[in-house]
Amino acid sequence: MQRYVLATRERTGATVLLVTHDLAEALTLADRLVIMSRAPGTVREVIDISAPHPRDLSHPTLAALMRKLEVHLEAEAALSEFTAEERGRMFEHG
Repeated sequence: MQRYVLATRERTGATVLLVTHDLAEALTLADRLVIMSRAPGTVREVIDISAPHPRDLSHPTLAALMRKLEVHLEAEAALSEFTAEERGRMFEHG
């Protein structure tokens, strides 16, 4: 499916919006990542990826970006352990 998406985008020049929770898939396919918060979903960060296709996820730049995404997901998962009210209090003073 990933090869199909890349080939179709290349052939048609179409813009593709793909929503995924698979970090490797996101790094393999995306030219731009939009990192969202948990519900209610808000944009946390937009990251442009200029690496050419096909991508080698072991490349130092992409590996560092993978670590950054993993940290983001771990933080979001940790926050999900708290209620919205508790999360609000955590960030009131900080």
